[in-house]
Amino acid sequence: MRQLAAYSFTSPASDVASAQKRHAEAIGIIEEWLVKKGAEAPLETEGFFRSKTQMDNTGVYTITKHDHDGDELVAYSLDEKSSSGLDFSTNIFALCSGGSSTIFCALSASSSEEAILNAYTDARCPSVIRDLLASKDDWKYAGIDVSRDATAIDSEADISAFVDHIRDPQLRKVPLVLVSEYKGEEAWPGISEKLARDLIGAAEVVRITDAGSKLLNSKVGKRHSCYLGAIRLYWPATGEQEMPKSFVWTEEALLPQDEDEDALYAKRFQNKLRNLILSATAVSIAPPKRIKELTQLTASKELHDVRKSSEERIEQLQASIDDLKQKLEEAEYRNRILSYQLQQSAMLAEIGQGNEGASNDEDNDAPAKGEVRFYKKIANAGKADKMVQTKDCSHTSWQSSNGADKAKKGLARVIGSEDWKSVLHCGTCTGGGVWRVEW
Repeated sequence: MRQLAAYSFTSPASDVASAQKRHAEAIGIIEEWLVKKGAEAPLETEGFFRSKTQMDNTGVYTITKHDHDGDELVAYSLDEKSSSGLDFSTNIFALCSGGSSTIFCALSASSSEEAILNAYTDARCPSVIRDLLASKDDWKYAGIDVSRDATAIDSEADISAFVDHIRDPQLRKVPLVLVSEYKGEEAWPGISEKLARDLIGAAEVVRITDAGSKLLNSKVGKRHSCYLGAIRLYWPATGEQEMPKSFVWTEEALLPQDEDEDALYAKRFQNKLRNLILSATAVSIAPPKRIKELTQLTASKELHDVRKSSEERIEQLQASIDDLKQKLEEAEYRNRILSYQLQQSAMLAEIGQGNEGASNDEDNDAPAKGEVRFYKKIANAGKADKMVQTKDCSHTSWQSSNGADKAKKGLARVIGSEDWKSVLHCGTCTGGGVWRVEW
């Protein structure tokens, strides 16, 4: 079995009556979602639903309830088979305990076939998670508000708060995706909102303007910043005085040379980033201990009721069960860690494959005042020409670059700034031409 993703969020502490009311509302949302999937109302303890992967009644659900000392747990398990031969499982737990309501959800995939299948798994946020988070605006994970929408930062106050946020391990427990603008536009229109929808409950998504990027550069340096249409992923920090680990994809790496492939490249990046982050949640987010306690208490009670005459044997069986459960949990945890490490390495390699513009916090040498560099156009790349640095062509027929907007955008991308003194075009060179840039 492979863990694909996990979600966990809790309501603020309140009185028991309020917690029970919220718990009942959450159960109503979950069961309404299950009926929309094709389960027949009223729901039974087990039944069928219309699987979206097979478009027939191959989905099976079970509902179990556990209660002890005023706490209640309702567990929903959904299993459906895909056309690729994999079994997909969705397990949702609604817990009411200690004056709060908690939701935990885990997605996994496995194969019931003996053959080793080459089957692709694509983790996606279940719509019921969005419905639950939309029902209240105060859900929390690890004591921090769960982000639901992309936010925008621009002012100096915004940037200062953002830097504190990404550095402080007490303020942020989930990954953060920063989407920068270039001349008021994202690499793909609306990509920040699409990522926020994909990663709801698993990551924060922030959009930063051109002005905000300049302020961020001045506070953390270009090595840790995000600008000119790039997208950067910040993992949660481990120390307050250090910048968190991050990975950046420049606009040059994200965009195709052919504008007709823009939508394809955007969807591909969106899918890979979603699976990268959701696979991390599968390793990092564990079910609340109270869920396991109530489940085990119910199992123990059932064993006790069935085998009252064999108390000694029951104790031996329970001890063996606990021991096996502990060993199984340890083995599953090691398996998730190894699986995640392999998957993360493969995803990072695949996202960045062939994209020299993608880098791990690498910073280009900035030109000095008065320095002159030469660049050659090698291809048309959508909204900007694709440029590379070259040698002096030794010609003397330099001409004004007025109106050469695509060339200047291409120079800005490869150089990383637009603060040059002059840009001239060689009137002699052919095949794309040579550009002389002076600072």
